[in-house]
Amino acid sequence: MSFLHKEGDPYVGVLVSGVCGKGECESQTRQAIQEEMFEVGAGAEAQVEAIVCAVCGKIEGIRKCGRCKAVAYCGKDHQKADWKTHRGACVSRDEES
Repeated sequence: MSFLHKEGDPYVGVLVSGVCGKGECESQTRQAIQEEMFEVGAGAEAQVEAIVCAVCGKIEGIRKCGRCKAVAYCGKDHQKADWKTHRGACVSRDEES
């Protein structure tokens, strides 16, 4: 992507993903966005705006997954509800390296 902008200059990245409307599909899309932001090193402001419950989209009382930090939930009930979906992608940042 360096041919589009100078290294270190700010830029806007757009991630497009089809979402079928089912909770599982939306949850996977939200997780993919969080992971992409982590990889490109998005600024703290952008990361804070994107942290929402992976199940309901709520922004209050959000806590990130203790293992991967890539997805967040508003409570234990939503974390448990999303575990079947999230389990396959949940990898500790230490394990990725």
